[in-house]
Amino acid sequence: MNIRQIASSLILSLSAATSMAAPVLIDFNQQASTKVGNSLQISDFLISDDCAGLKNKTDCLVGQVANKNFSLFNNYGGSVTSLSRVDGKAFDFLSIALDQYINNGDNGKTPVEFNFSYTDKTGAKSTVKVDHKAGWEQFSFNQGLSLLSVSWTVKNSQWMRFDNISAQATANKVPEPASLALTLLALGGLAYSRRKSSKRG
Repeated sequence: MNIRQIASSLILSLSAATSMAAPVLIDFNQQASTKVGNSLQISDFLISDDCAGLKNKTDCLVGQVANKNFSLFNNYGGSVTSLSRVDGKAFDFLSIALDQYINNGDNGKTPVEFNFSYTDKTGAKSTVKVDHKAGWEQFSFNQGLSLLSVSWTVKNSQWMRFDNISAQATANKVPEPASLALTLLALGGLAYSRRKSSKRG
């Protein structure tokens, strides 16, 4: 293998290492029972609920099946539902589908407050409003990147259904020192090879 092939191989490897991870769609259709409990692990993610601080409760999250679609809802008003990675690593929270469990068809909206906890120990908040009409609403978040956790709470209501959470592991966009050194070495070798070839010509 010549220097050009080595350089190309190293550059492609570095590019793959710093590429974005594929999003994971967290849905609950594989859930076999409507009795979920206080937490649920799906793929690399953990969903939990604090039961609004009520002790000895084991039904904070409840499942519902409608039109062959399984979703979850919080069973206690004011409870905090959280999402994090099982391994504690950073992730990006991209979107979530919400629907008021009891839709009375009026023009009102129920606020849902999201709290973002970032890897740098800072935080942010965002509030969305879910209408009272039947049907799912999809909400996307620009501030849901490089998180350790995200939580949401419905202060004025309970039984807010959620489903189809889109999340992904946060990509390491900064090359490790060793990888960067190898790439610079390869680029330097490639430049030297081209210079040597031009002198011969």
